[in-house]
Amino acid sequence: MHKQVLKTPNGYLARAAGFDARFAFNLKLNQLAQNGVTDAIFSTINTWEAARMSGAFIQEQKLKMENTDNEFHLEASDKGKWNLYQFQVERFVCEQKISQPGEPLDSVFEFENPYDDQPLMFIITFNPGKDESQANMFF
Repeated sequence: MHKQVLKTPNGYLARAAGFDARFAFNLKLNQLAQNGVTDAIFSTINTWEAARMSGAFIQEQKLKMENTDNEFHLEASDKGKWNLYQFQVERFVCEQKISQPGEPLDSVFEFENPYDDQPLMFIITFNPGKDESQANMFF
């Protein structure tokens, strides 16, 4: 079962906070029941909305949140206080290579985080293609 990734709600919620706007999600109860991260999604919505409605964001933050190139994560800290983290998303594609015996097949990706130290998070999507006999991944 595919689980909803929190990036999408954070993106919508950051934009709404940037414009100090309200929004609506169209949700289906059966999909929520099967999702597995519904509580986390609703908690994220609650955190962003509580901060937005309390006027927690300064104008400089709002302007950054209006820009769809910027990504944010918000965490509640103390009652009425939040920590706003800006982060960067990079997408790398590792193409399948055809090689000679003994030829290395490694790929190197470089990423520089321009923001404060934060945990590294990543999502790996594997598409084996037509020849599923080559569907082995090694890390």
